[in-house]
Parts: sequence; structure tokens; C-alpha cells
Amino acid sequence: MQGPWDVVIVGAGILGLATARELLLRRPGLRLLVLEREDRIAAHQTSHNSGVVHAGLYYPADSLKTALCIEGRRALYAFCETRRVPFRRLGKLVVATSVAETATIEALFERAGANGVEGLELLEGAAVRRLEPDVEARLALHSTQTGIVDAHALCQSLEAEAQHFKETLARWAALQQQRVEAARQAVIDHIEHNEFVARVRELEESLRQQYRRVRWIAVQAT
Repeated sequence: MQGPWDVVIVGAGILGLATARELLLRRPGLRLLVLEREDRIAAHQTSHNSGVVHAGLYYPADSLKTALCIEGRRALYAFCETRRVPFRRLGKLVVATSVAETATIEALFERAGANGVEGLELLEGAAVRRLEPDVEARLALHSTQTGIVDAHALCQSLEAEAQHFKETLARWAALQQQRVEAARQAVIDHIEHNEFVARVRELEESLRQQYRRVRWIAVQAT
């Protein structure tokens, strides 16, 4: 793991690995290091969520968040299809259970459609029950592009794709262990040194006392 590095990314979750992959695609000769404190990738937030792929329904019109959500969803599905990462377009129902809520659903439908979200349809109660028999709704927004993805498999694919930096994927746990061992040895050395010094001082004091006793005996003898 010899530097210097052009870029160091801390964390081998989905953001760290996707960022590393994109940087290396743009600059193949980049000296890039990914640091991860655990002994495996995607050990924390990435693998502790539901893996939902959002369609982009709720964001404000003409916002960067909306544009990135829609573009990112399309790119993610394309990536998963090409690399055979497990995912499913399950779809989602956003339901109105009262007359008062139908206006909110209609407004959401209009706004999401205007933002470029595809695969949207309004369903009335009977159509909703055909999809979900246990759901009672007056009206529902059906988002066919909402889905789920196997986040851990996705991270494994991202890691595998960036083969040119795989050899430099440092496991921070090993580094931390080395530091802990070095610190532990330093403490032991310090303790042993102090114990040695204390023992030497005890011997010195013992010798001084013996010398005084010898001198006293010698004086008494004369």
C-alpha cells in the first residue's frame, strides 16, 4: 500500500465504491485508495436499509434532487440488468383512503409526471384491489418504476468492476490492528522499562545499605 495517492476515499459502502468506480472510469490512471475500517465492504448503512429504488415522486419541480433521482434510477436499473445484480421493479401504491385525500394524490400525479417520472397511473378502488386485495382506497397513484435492489450484491459488483483499484482496497481493520499492537507493545516496553528502573533502584539502595553496614562494622572493629 505505497503512496502517494491522487484520491483517498474513506468508506467502502455504496457511495464510496460508486465514487471510486466513476473516478476510475473517467481517469483510468488515477492512483486511488479506498479505506474501510471493517473486514468487508458495505458493512454499515448500505447493508442496513430496505434497498428501495425511488421513482422520484415527491421532490419539488425543477430541482436537482428530482433530476438526479430520475437519472440515477434509470442508470441503476441499467447497471443491474447488465451486471445481473438482483433487483425487482415491484411498483408502489400511494393511496387516498378518503375523498379529502384524493386531491393530494391527483396533485402528486401531476407534479411527478411533469418532472419526467415515467410509469405512473391513477387507479380507482376496484383497480387497486386487483393489485392489492387487502387495500381499501378511493384513489391511488401507482408508480411502476419503484423497486428494490440487493444493495450488498450491488456493492460487490461495483468493487469487482473497479479491478484496477481492487489491489489497493485497504482494510482499515488490519491497519488499526497494527496500530493497536504497536501501542500495546509500547505500553509493555514502558512498563517493563519502569519495572527495570525500579528494580535497579532497589538494588542500588540495597547496596548502599550493605555498604553502610560494612562501614559501621569496620568502625566498630577499630
